[in-house]
Amino acid sequence: MAITPGAIAPLSFHTTTFDIVDRNGQSWLRLFQIGSALGYKVPSMLVRVYKKHAAEFTANMTAVVRLPTAGGEQDVRIFSLRGAHLLGMFARTAIAAEFRRWVLDVLDRQPSVPALPKYNYPISTASPRGRQFGNAWLTPRVLLDARNGAPELELIEQLERDGHDVMGAKVRILAMRDALEQAENMRRALADAGQKLGTLAQALGHASEERGKNVLFCKAPNPNDALERRVWGFQLPARGRPGAISYA
Repeated sequence: MAITPGAIAPLSFHTTTFDIVDRNGQSWLRLFQIGSALGYKVPSMLVRVYKKHAAEFTANMTAVVRLPTAGGEQDVRIFSLRGAHLLGMFARTAIAAEFRRWVLDVLDRQPSVPALPKYNYPISTASPRGRQFGNAWLTPRVLLDARNGAPELELIEQLERDGHDVMGAKVRILAMRDALEQAENMRRALADAGQKLGTLAQALGHASEERGKNVLFCKAPNPNDALERRVWGFQLPARGRPGAISYA
């Protein structure tokens, strides 16, 4: 799906001017800017509203895409105008009703486009959370991370709701996820064992070194030399000490 920031004429609601994201000729809005338009003192509070009702938003209403921001390119949640209208339905701010009417007016002026396929899971739905580059490793740990999407499970659920018998595919997908979890647990166990074995190898190496008493034979240790006193202090004559070494 083509995504072009700022390719459509800007939209403004009161003091909020939206940085429009063009998705195939349609205007999509950024969540934080919708929060500002709805009158939230802290726009990020709208994140909680969305998460509470996330099940009611379809892939045609919201998405997470990579967009340039003041802090560099980041994952940004955006909403179609219909998605923004639904957010306005859940918002409980004084200006929410006016915002909903404004969105409907903008929708009336939008050119019509063919509806997206019902089962729409583009490559972006498999992108790991926080991806910084154009590529990423889909490892067992990443695939099982609850913060990342699981489009395969969402598709299965959607097909079941629509009356399709997909039990064969469902049990295979769930079995593969169990196998991934076992593989990830094994990787962690091996990594932990490797650390412990490394520590043990160091201890064994230290213990296997030949050691004894370092004795100075050529002369008596100099009691005024700190190094000699520390290493060979046991050889220094001590009045009344048994076993003192004689250099006569």
